[in-house]
Amino acid sequence: YPLLPGMKLLEASTMWWDDDKNKTKKSSMWGYLPDDPASSRRILAQLPNYLQREVDSFEMTNEVFKIQFVFEAGIDLRDCWANIVDQKGNPICGPVVLDELSKEMKTKSPDYDRLGQSGSTIVPNYWGFIVKNVKDDLEYRLMKKELPTVKNVLDWRDMYWTDKRYLTALAPMCATIADEAGVQWLLMRKIELEGGTSRKIVVPGGAKSVKKFDIKGPKYAAGLKDGKTALSKLTNTDMWLYKDKGFCAAFGNGALNLHGPYHRDATFTMIHDAYLLERQQMTDYSLFFFTYKPVENEVLPTQKKLSKPTWPPIVNAVWTDDGGTNHMQIAFGIIDWIERRVNTDTLGKYFSTMKEPGTYRQWWNQMFGQYFHLQRRTLTIDGTSTSTEMHVDQQIEKFELGDKVVALEKLKWTNGRSQKKRHISIGGTFRNADGTSRHHCTEGKKVKQYSVQLDMTQCDGVVSGSKYKVEPGREGTVVAITHGNIQDSGRQLVVAWDDPASDPGATKERAFEVCKKVFYVWPHQVMKLPLPLQFP
Repeated sequence: YPLLPGMKLLEASTMWWDDDKNKTKKSSMWGYLPDDPASSRRILAQLPNYLQREVDSFEMTNEVFKIQFVFEAGIDLRDCWANIVDQKGNPICGPVVLDELSKEMKTKSPDYDRLGQSGSTIVPNYWGFIVKNVKDDLEYRLMKKELPTVKNVLDWRDMYWTDKRYLTALAPMCATIADEAGVQWLLMRKIELEGGTSRKIVVPGGAKSVKKFDIKGPKYAAGLKDGKTALSKLTNTDMWLYKDKGFCAAFGNGALNLHGPYHRDATFTMIHDAYLLERQQMTDYSLFFFTYKPVENEVLPTQKKLSKPTWPPIVNAVWTDDGGTNHMQIAFGIIDWIERRVNTDTLGKYFSTMKEPGTYRQWWNQMFGQYFHLQRRTLTIDGTSTSTEMHVDQQIEKFELGDKVVALEKLKWTNGRSQKKRHISIGGTFRNADGTSRHHCTEGKKVKQYSVQLDMTQCDGVVSGSKYKVEPGREGTVVAITHGNIQDSGRQLVVAWDDPASDPGATKERAFEVCKKVFYVWPHQVMKLPLPLQFP
C-alpha cells in the first residue's frame, strides 16, 4: 500500500544488525501515538532528538540499523462479520468481493454524489459496495472503538442463533482506506437484491416515483419532528419522498404486510440490532430499503439452502391501494449507524431526529407493528403455529405452556372494561421438553385478562387510546392457549409479559404486574425463544 500525504504516523522503532546480518535488538521510541492531537504533537516533537541518539549509537558500534515508521492507512474490519455470506455465498467482506471491488475501482471512474443528507460524499456506482468518506475524526475514532463490540455480538449470535437466517441488518463496513488528502473512505456493502429488477413506487403528492426509502419511525412521519423532511415537503423538493412522510404517502394506513420464509427472522434481527445500537449509545440510524419487482415461481437468493447466515435481509411485501393489491420484494439494511451526537438545543429538541439513544430506539422500533405487519399464522390447540402462506420453507413453531416468547411488533391493549370476561384462571403444570416442571407465578391463580388490542394500521404518528403497550423485543411467558370452539386461525396465545424495573411500555407504575395480568396475542406477533437474548 503506498505511503500517502496525510497518513497518521503510529509507531517508530529501530532495528539493529551486526556484520553477519544477525538482528541484535529492536528499540521503540513509542508504541502507538494517542488519538489526542496535543499528546501526539508532544511525542513527535521528540523525534529529532530520538533520531540523533540512534545515529550516535550507530557510530559507536558500527552496527547496521534501520528506522521503521508505521503509518495508519485505514482500518481493517473484514473479521467483524462472523460467518455472514452474501447472496452468492461469498464471505460478506471476504477476498472474492474485495477483489471484485478492486478491479472496478481500477477500471471505472467514480460517480460522486455530494448531496447526501448525512454530510458524506458517496460513490454508488461500484459493484456490491457503497464507498463514502468518513465525515470527521470523531466518526473515525468511534468506528475503531465500537466495531470490536459489534464483532463480539455477531460472533455470539453466530454461536447461539443457530436457527436464524440473518445475524444482522447492519450494513457491513469492510475497511477504510486513506486518500492523498488524508481523507478516510469507508468500503460498505451495498443493500441490494442481486439480479433483481427495481420497482418504482408512486408517492402521491411527489414529483417523481422512487425505488428506495430511508426511514426512522412513525413519529417522524407526522408533524415537524423531522424538521428537514418537513421543510423539504413544504418547499416541494424531492428529499421528503424517500423519508417517513414519503413512505406513509406511498403505502398509506396498513402500510406493508411482510411475508416469505424468513421475514420473521429479518424482523427479529432488525429489532435486536436497534437494542445493540442503543447499548452502544448510537442514534439517528436509518432503515434503508430498495424495492424490486416480485419474481413469480422463483426462489429468493436468501431462500436457497445456504449453510451460513446471509446479508442483506430480503423479504416479500404486499400492500393495497385504490388500484388493488400490489406485490414487491425488499432488500433491507441499517445505515448511518455510527453516530452519537444528540441534538439538545432549542430547535433540535423539537425538530431534529438526533434523539437520546433510548428514546430513538423506542421510536425506531415502533415501525414494526405500525409500518410493517407480519404474515398471519394459525395456532392449533396443542400450540403448533404455521403460516397461512403456503410455502415449502415456512417455519413451524411449537408453543408450550411456560415457553418464553419475544414480541415482534409494537402491541397495545385497551383497559379491558368493555370485555365480558375480565378474569381468567391459569391452571395446569408447565413442563419442559424432558418432562420436568417449570414454575410461573400465575399458575393456579385467577388473573386479569386483556384481550382487546388496538388497531395499529395507522401509518404516521402515535396510535393513542391504549392502557398497556409492549415494545418490540420485549419478553414474556406463554401461560395459556385459548381453547373451545375456535378455528385455528382465530386462536391466540395468552402471555404474561415480563415487568422490568425500567419499563417503557407501562403507562403507569406497576402496570404489567406479571403475576396478576395476562394479555392475548396472535401467534404471528411473537416468536418462541429457544435462545438467550442477553449479549456479551
